[in-house]
Amino acid sequence: LDKDLRSQVLIGSKVLPNNCSNVRKALEDSLNRLGIDSIDLYMVHWPITKRGMAHFAGDHKGKPGGIDYSKSDVKSITDVPSTGKAFSELMQLQREGLIKHIGVSNFGVKQLEEALATGVKIAVNEVAYSLLFRAIEYQTPPNQSV
Repeated sequence: LDKDLRSQVLIGSKVLPNNCSNVRKALEDSLNRLGIDSIDLYMVHWPITKRGMAHFAGDHKGKPGGIDYSKSDVKSITDVPSTGKAFSELMQLQREGLIKHIGVSNFGVKQLEEALATGVKIAVNEVAYSLLFRAIEYQTPPNQSV
């Protein structure tokens, strides 16, 4: 990516919870695929739990090109990476300048508190929210910060 163009865009990517046992490798793989030296926003895609990891385990082949997450495979998950270790690694990569901002996706209040307890500064929490999925309304009342 041309340096002039790079300075005009924000590039973000996500690491699956299944890859949080080696965040550095996951990040380096993403940087190589994108052809850049650092990423502006790197997010943990789902809470680092057995259930969060099950979304990305097993055979989720739906119709061609699609993924059927209703067939999550919780039984196949044997090792859950440590949230503390994963966020410590993210903070180290941030100190090295490989990540500008750290974020999370689909974290509820409990998982967000666990992540924040590591000392990480989380710039973004992308929550699932739509007319059909409004669970976050019950966890975070209006005007309440975590």
